[in-house]
Formats: sequence, C-alpha cells, structure tokens
Amino acid sequence: MAPRTHGADSRKRPSRRRVVAAGAALAGASLAGCSFVPGTRKGATEVVLHNERTEPISVSLAVTGEGDGGEPRVSETIDLDSLERARPNEDDQLPVGTDYAVEVDVEDGPTETFEWRDVRVELAPLHVIVDGSDNVLFALEAG
Repeated sequence: MAPRTHGADSRKRPSRRRVVAAGAALAGASLAGCSFVPGTRKGATEVVLHNERTEPISVSLAVTGEGDGGEPRVSETIDLDSLERARPNEDDQLPVGTDYAVEVDVEDGPTETFEWRDVRVELAPLHVIVDGSDNVLFALEAG
C-alpha cells in the first residue's frame, strides 16, 4: 500500500467532513423560513373558532395584543352553522412572541376572555370552542 501524500492535489479537494458540513448548512438554510427553532420568537399564528352546537351561532371575537394601545388586531362577528369552524384571521395572522387578550361573546350565550400568554408557533393555533355549555373552551395545539 502506497503512503498517502499531502501534496497540492489533496489540498484542492475538500475533505469529506467539509462537504457534509456544507450540505447540512445548505439544507438548514433552505428550511429556515418554514421551520421553528426552539428559543426563537419568529412566526405567526391564528385563531380557529369551532361551533360544536347543534344549532347555528353568532360569535364576536376580538384579539388585542400587548402594546396595541387597546386596538384589536382581530375584530370580527362570525356566523357559524352547526359543527362549522372558521379562521377569522387566516389572511392576517398574529405575530408570535407577544401576549394577547382574546375576547369571545356568543350571542345568547357565554362571554369569556382568555389571556393568551407566551404565544409560540409550536403551541398554535388557538382553538376557541363553543360547545353548548356555559363556558367557551380555549385549547392550544400540543406540539
């Protein structure tokens, strides 16, 4: 077996380690816009309204962010058929990294306010469920 030489030819070719590292860096950069890295505060989310009742309902929703001066980022009244759901801010999502007050008022039904704290992409969206009970239920994704 001939000894390895470290001449000019071997310096022109990148090492296997550098090729693998460069490939990993490129793959990570290409996914950076659509992935979430724990500890970062980037991204956006939405609220999903659910009518779990057997009759249609009308729901007023207001979402006010911390530092918005009391002006809601989302302010909608939505009519939902039985077992229907809606995404009132699907086209105008809420930035993560802030806290929100979510106010829900069901016509002829309950009124609730939820303090949505530590809004993160991996726990989004916020589901607001009207199920016919005396309460409005708020649920976050789990993962």
